[in-house]
Amino acid sequence: MAPTSAESDEQVSEPREPHEGETAPELAERLRRLRTQQGEYLPASAKDPDACEYVCSLATSICGVKEKLCRLADERPADETYQQYCREAKLACKNAQDNCIGCVEALEGRASGSP
Repeated sequence: MAPTSAESDEQVSEPREPHEGETAPELAERLRRLRTQQGEYLPASAKDPDACEYVCSLATSICGVKEKLCRLADERPADETYQQYCREAKLACKNAQDNCIGCVEALEGRASGSP
């Protein structure tokens, strides 16, 4: 079951948790946790509007973490580790956005009577 709107806003509206660090390894770990959460809600998201909303909220958070990681990578263009963090985060953001779009389209299809 997806969190209520108030809970999900509190949990994922900003890609930051209490004591969340701003270093690349800490942000990469946050990204991993967000991706795992989205994966857990994905199966239900095509049928459950609340789960879909949560998947989309997580996508916003994932892309927010991507922005932070890529900003750090931009500050260290010669550091391959940071560049890799940014590449992985860009892919995670794209996939998360695709998951959001997919569940929205599936719900719209169900609402219009399509299978």
